[in-house]
Amino acid sequence: MKKQLLVLSACALIFASCNNTPATPAGPTPAQLDSAKNAAAASDAKAKEAEDKLKEEERARAAEKRKAEGEKQAEQAQQQPQQAAPTPAPAPAPAAPARGRSHSDQNTGK
Repeated sequence: MKKQLLVLSACALIFASCNNTPATPAGPTPAQLDSAKNAAAASDAKAKEAEDKLKEEERARAAEKRKAEGEKQAEQAQQQPQQAAPTPAPAPAPAAPARGRSHSDQNTGK
């Protein structure tokens, strides 16, 4: 019986000395993945915001340029002497009235 007790206690000792803690995963934790996704989303949002701002500035510059060109053209039009519009061709003279009887005269028999 001593032998069985010795074997049993040796097995218990070996089992207890084993490291039963689970190994940590080699990859990133879910919290680290979420953090990386949030950082990427924030970076994308900043890039989109910068792109939108750049487009708005380009639109404003184009509008200012069109306005300046319009003002310049208006200024040039005021400086140039006004040309007289070509005179239209005279309208043809109306035809002379017919000498015949009108419809109302034909019915009376005069």
